[in-house]
Amino acid sequence: MALSPRKGIDPWAMRPRPNKLTAFHDALMLALKADARRPKHERRTAKALYAEIRRDVFQHPTFDNGGHPGTYGLCNASNKIDYILLSPKLYQRVQTGGVMRQGMWPGVRPKRWETYEDLDHPKNAASDHAALWVDLDL
Repeated sequence: MALSPRKGIDPWAMRPRPNKLTAFHDALMLALKADARRPKHERRTAKALYAEIRRDVFQHPTFDNGGHPGTYGLCNASNKIDYILLSPKLYQRVQTGGVMRQGMWPGVRPKRWETYEDLDHPKNAASDHAALWVDLDL
């Protein structure tokens, strides 16, 4: 193993490694450069930058949520706890998407969605979470 003459650092250790933010690198660098020109009190927080770069497939115009905004329990808006987050480039490649709730217990009065015929009691439900899916044009 050859060491770099600079401080004895292995050159392979200096290579950038992919991580969770790799897909968002370009968007983050653009945002940080823009913020560098702003007064300090107008710069975005890390939380605001995260909200800007993440794209939940639920927000895509072709996504069908089946009339229920949630993904857990009775699928109310406050029960949206499952996500498919996409980089901006992948978000542009979304063809369609949806939520499969056929294996979830739909409640009884009235039934909130259609289920499999065999699902006649909450204990027979496959899960209390819906299955999310998305088709991408790759």
